Amino acid sequence: MRRNGCATAHATVVAVAQPLQRLRGLHNGCEGVGAAVVARGPPAAGPAVAPSGGGHGSGMDVVTLTEGHYSAGLGALLNSLVRVGFAGTVHVGHRGPQPDWLRDRDLAPGVALRAVPVRTDRHLTHHKPRFLREVLGASDADALLWLDTDVVVRQEWPFFVDWVRAGVAVCADADPWFPSTHPTRRAWLALARELGDELCGPDGAPPPVDLYVNAGLVGVTRDRAAFLDTWERYLAAMGERGPGLVVGPGTPGYSCAGRSTPFLLPDQDALNLAVMAHPTEVSMMGPQAMGLGPGWSVVSHAVGGPKPWRRASLLPDALRGRAPGTADADFVRHARGPVPVLSRRRARLRRADLRLARLVAALLR
Repeated sequence: MRRNGCATAHATVVAVAQPLQRLRGLHNGCEGVGAAVVARGPPAAGPAVAPSGGGHGSGMDVVTLTEGHYSAGLGALLNSLVRVGFAGTVHVGHRGPQPDWLRDRDLAPGVALRAVPVRTDRHLTHHKPRFLREVLGASDADALLWLDTDVVVRQEWPFFVDWVRAGVAVCADADPWFPSTHPTRRAWLALARELGDELCGPDGAPPPVDLYVNAGLVGVTRDRAAFLDTWERYLAAMGERGPGLVVGPGTPGYSCAGRSTPFLLPDQDALNLAVMAHPTEVSMMGPQAMGLGPGWSVVSHAVGGPKPWRRASLLPDALRGRAPGTADADFVRHARGPVPVLSRRRARLRRADLRLARLVAALLR
């Protein structure tokens, strides 16, 4: 197992980057500003991701996990991938009853769906790095992009291939400012040292990272796969010290309010510690990249609840002056095909509801 030794983690540069080819322009509770490139140590050897559009597919597959009603969000995610020109395999880990369409099949020319039964006692939000590792071992993909099932893709697929080549791809959360000197970060670094990781920098700390990232999007190339091992190791350790890995969003007793414990959100906190401590390049975009703030978004992420597919109507919020969000609109836009998330009639009603809610909210402003 690769350790975070000082010999490899020489220096970190955190900068708001100008466009990287197509690249342009933490969260203290529950679930941009350009792009930040965080580089640790000497650059890794060039990733083996095939050039955009070259060979069979793009060289990068998509990975996600689903159970229960999240299959509706998964359907919209799949439809959006087809629309933006994705080519490759979508690996879907699933637990419990699922719709008939979730099976090994071709969704569109060049787009394959692979359904993988998952057996774990963990809440699925805490199974991400382990499942990513399993998929990497079972596939010939050169890179993987993790997307939560409440994400819809908005940008053309070649952009994501180029982004993941630049470094481990992550997005800052809706409430991103989380200073490097925050006591919670200090507690995370203490955990890393307890696990035997050597951290370089002033006072034994790595160079500063001041934004908290969201675990709804993570991209990694095969030659940076050790990052997944670091994420999993920190996640397991935080689970032992925090609320555990069985509980998560939607389970009884789960709460993401406040910071009374430094290990409040194990999957996301562990990811943030890996971003701080693992010696590899990280390419970070701001919260607007996920539609969590004003600006150019590459995906929309329906954080919090209720999820778009659980909402009967957007009018109640509109009557309070709250316009439909990007995630609500994107779900409706991608609800028909090739995966029929909504019936034809229901999709028409949802589109009409969306238009009316936008009008009402605008009139009440």
